[in-house]
Amino acid sequence: MNEVWAEAGGATPYAVGACERLDHEMTLLGRLLPLCTLLGVCLTNSSGRAESLRPPRDRPHILVVIADDLGWGDLACYGSDRIRTPRLDALAAGGVRWTQFYAASSICTPTRCSILTGRYPQRFGLGQHLPLVTERGLPDDTVTLPRLLRAAGYRTAHVGKWHLGRENLAELGFDHALITRYPWAELGGQDSFLHRDGVDYTFRNGRKVAPSSRFLAEYYADEAIALLEEACWREEPLFLNLWFYAPHTPYNLAPEPYRRDYQGEAEDTDLKYRSMVTCLDASIGRVVDRLEALGMLDNTLILFASDNGPSEEGSAGPYLGGKSDLHEGGIRVPMIAHWPARIAPGRVTEAVGHTNDLLATCCAAAGLPLPGDVAFDGIDLLPHLVEEEPVGERALFWSLPRQKRYPRPGRRPMPHATQVIRRGRWKLSAYRSRALRLIDLQADPGESQSRLRKETETRKALLAELRGWLQPLRQASEQK
Repeated sequence: MNEVWAEAGGATPYAVGACERLDHEMTLLGRLLPLCTLLGVCLTNSSGRAESLRPPRDRPHILVVIADDLGWGDLACYGSDRIRTPRLDALAAGGVRWTQFYAASSICTPTRCSILTGRYPQRFGLGQHLPLVTERGLPDDTVTLPRLLRAAGYRTAHVGKWHLGRENLAELGFDHALITRYPWAELGGQDSFLHRDGVDYTFRNGRKVAPSSRFLAEYYADEAIALLEEACWREEPLFLNLWFYAPHTPYNLAPEPYRRDYQGEAEDTDLKYRSMVTCLDASIGRVVDRLEALGMLDNTLILFASDNGPSEEGSAGPYLGGKSDLHEGGIRVPMIAHWPARIAPGRVTEAVGHTNDLLATCCAAAGLPLPGDVAFDGIDLLPHLVEEEPVGERALFWSLPRQKRYPRPGRRPMPHATQVIRRGRWKLSAYRSRALRLIDLQADPGESQSRLRKETETRKALLAELRGWLQPLRQASEQK
């Protein structure tokens, strides 16, 4: 196989930078591989042994795809009649769509910590938004999903937004990293052009990438496709974190054809937002198409979610609140699980899931037991996804310092809670460990009526459980 790369100008695509593509034209690999795959061609190594292009069948490829500030109600498959999202709708139809899936927070950093570690972000002191440039972040020795999968033989890669503080991605288990370092304030904040010009601030393994006119979501999809092609040639399983910036502010008009369908029915900021979500949808669709062309889709686990509820232009569907708020609209997010080899299509589940669960679920899919010396907070959702086994009742917790800014139209829903516990049908909101509201989510998903005074025993039990969860976190914070 190395002989083929030598003919293309290098030993391996990433070792010598052969994947660097001006304006992202297809590489030699990208041009040849689909034809080889379709013809069932095998390569021959120096010993004369045939090498199949197909990846190993015992371990799936794993893609964790995260949108930024995408609301529960922003996808057509979640009821939106405003935004066209045919590719994510198809992904949902081919797998399992969750209606009660939760992000670890209603802001960015904590949820991303939860995904990587399978633990509540408060355990790492990351319960709050981190500045884009900071020395804080996850310790180098943190047990993370990429570190576990790399030890099991996976190639591990991160593409897109990071927002977890210092960029110690190699120490945290990533073999390959493409991230965008965006000087938000320097370039005008909300009036800047992150999605249009973001490639100018993008780095691959610490080196600035070549200039490109690609919209940022499209560029991330290009990088993901190159990594998938490489994994197919290497015949090794790939774990890929594909974390888009879209549709986070600043809203930039996506290129054609993503805004064409909205002409005449949307304008200004509304048009920008809709075009960005449709571009995000199409970019994910391109990645799925490439998986299929490479013969990899059947044995690839794709987990798609958002990091928190919607910001200014997004929709939380029927739920109250949004980004930076602990009402359902801020923490309940879309989630789709797709794995044709093992997950039956066409299911909608009302089971309760959480971003803490993604680590255990991915490890289970890879056949990898979790280390016994780490107190993970998430559970393995694979039995529910594959065998439709019920997800047992458990308590889920949130803690978020009071947020000064509420990036949604209108007034912030009251009361402004800083802690939440959900167990079963009940959700208790609190401020500094004092109960504010008790909601029966089964009867009142819109959180319109508090039952705090009527359900006194439930209130007491949940408040005690919430305080019990908070106490060791406070003690750990005081010791730091």
